[in-house]
Amino acid sequence: MLKIKSRYYLKSSEKKKLREKIVHHFKSEEIFSIPKKRNIEKITLDEGVEIFLIENNPEFFKIGDENFVPFLTSSQLEAFPKVIVDMGAIPHVSRGADIMRPGITEIDGKFDKGDLIVILDEKFKKPIAVGRSLLNSEEIKVSEKGRVIENIHYVSDKFWRIFHS
Repeated sequence: MLKIKSRYYLKSSEKKKLREKIVHHFKSEEIFSIPKKRNIEKITLDEGVEIFLIENNPEFFKIGDENFVPFLTSSQLEAFPKVIVDMGAIPHVSRGADIMRPGITEIDGKFDKGDLIVILDEKFKKPIAVGRSLLNSEEIKVSEKGRVIENIHYVSDKFWRIFHS
């Protein structure tokens, strides 16, 4: 279980720096847009994990020097490409399994290798995981088998349980 080391609201100058880092990282103004008047809280956990909440909603986390990752409850998920998986893949993905090509029923959006992808369930189109693509969207479309997305955040993982236990 992760333990909280510190928790505080960011000052205006810290919010500005955070916004610049996010825009630089995602190369996009739309992803994780942070309005200036919003409260942003930073929670530092052990293991080098930082969680950022905007108006008390967990929006994204960062592990050490790794990239920013959106929470499954983030208001910014619409800005990311999506992959829909069949009902047979859901229990596996929800326990942390990587996404295999045969389980994908639909690809929504174009993306490159290494991009973050939101994984949705086939029936309700709800986010069940966020992963990092191991291939670009065109390569995945023509693939027939194999691991295509690395699962990095999923329903019931240690980050999810911090806010849903």
